[in-house]
Amino acid sequence: AIYEGRAGMLWIGTFGGGVSKYSRVAAKFALYRHRANDPNSLNDDLVFAICEDQDGALWIGTFQGGLNIGVWTKWFDIMI
Repeated sequence: AIYEGRAGMLWIGTFGGGVSKYSRVAAKFALYRHRANDPNSLNDDLVFAICEDQDGALWIGTFQGGLNIGVWTKWFDIMI
């Protein structure tokens, strides 16, 4: 899955590698992966869908973990 967010970030969902976020301004990647016992991490590293709602929250669909819904800022993630 590949999605370009309203803020210009490029989000790349992978088959087993989580989600990569690319900032064209900073020319940097950030990687978000599933971490056991961390409720703020992805539910699963197999990502097949990414979209953004009108409030700016990303909806990330995973294969075995269902949906992650949240606001992802800077180089860390904050889930709501």
